[in-house]
Amino acid sequence: MSKYIELIAQRAELDKEIEQARKDELSTAIAAVKKTISDFGLTAEDCGFSNIKQPAATQSTKQVAVYYRTPDGTEWSGRGRTPVAILALVNAGQKLEDFLTEEGKVWFAKKQENEAKKSK
Repeated sequence: MSKYIELIAQRAELDKEIEQARKDELSTAIAAVKKTISDFGLTAEDCGFSNIKQPAATQSTKQVAVYYRTPDGTEWSGRGRTPVAILALVNAGQKLEDFLTEEGKVWFAKKQENEAKKSK
């Protein structure tokens, strides 16, 4: 066998031994660190980990107008799933337009106007 192939085989064996020794010592090190943290009641900030920058929100959230409000006070912006309370009233025979707020009425009128323009 050539010297090169023997050395490669030895390196592979050494890599396995290194990884096993690392795993063995790592668990011991982790246990020691946990004990020290517990003994002294340390926090992440105490250990210097709190200065990691957190990413800022990419978009600011803005309040969405309430377009629908039921007599019992359930509010809905018209986005997302329709609240169960509103669905129950609609299924009982009332119209969704009956629950429009003042702001909702303006929005609904513009919506109908735009739909009328599109249909022409």
